[in-house]
Amino acid sequence: KLLGIYLLARICRDFFALNITATALLLIIGSLTIIFAVMMALIQHDLRKLLSFHAISQVGYMVLGFGTGTALGVAGGIFHMLNNAIYKSGLFLVGGAVEQKRKTFELDRLGALASCMPLTFVSGLVFALSISGVPPFNGFASKWLIYQGTLVGLFNTTNLWLRSVYVFSLIAAMFGSALT
Repeated sequence: KLLGIYLLARICRDFFALNITATALLLIIGSLTIIFAVMMALIQHDLRKLLSFHAISQVGYMVLGFGTGTALGVAGGIFHMLNNAIYKSGLFLVGGAVEQKRKTFELDRLGALASCMPLTFVSGLVFALSISGVPPFNGFASKWLIYQGTLVGLFNTTNLWLRSVYVFSLIAAMFGSALT
């Protein structure tokens, strides 16, 4: 998955200069991916499905970062690729440990694990706060770079339509973090 995203970053920066249409398309695709995937994650009852939809949502942040066309946004997208690999792997490992203890992935049956698995609970909490973009965790740092790249793109364009796409993208990214 991340190899394809890295290829997108290289294509956006090294092979082609993004015009207004390509920039807007990447911003919209990234924003809609964030929102729709996090909405799908909210209705899941299986831990694996929940984490999978959140993985799709995080790819939306990467696409959004590359779509900004700014150095900060692209750096944020690549940094988010690294962060996503770390905290998503950690969340799946925590999920596996929980499944070993409870013999299920159903979220309704996974309560009261902090008392019997305190280290797993703390690890899961750190990874969950990171994927949500809460300061001072690594997910916050990469999302902050993406937000900053979006603002730089917003203030560097004079095209009114593209400015509105940047604003939509910034709102969608922050809303997606809140829902995550």
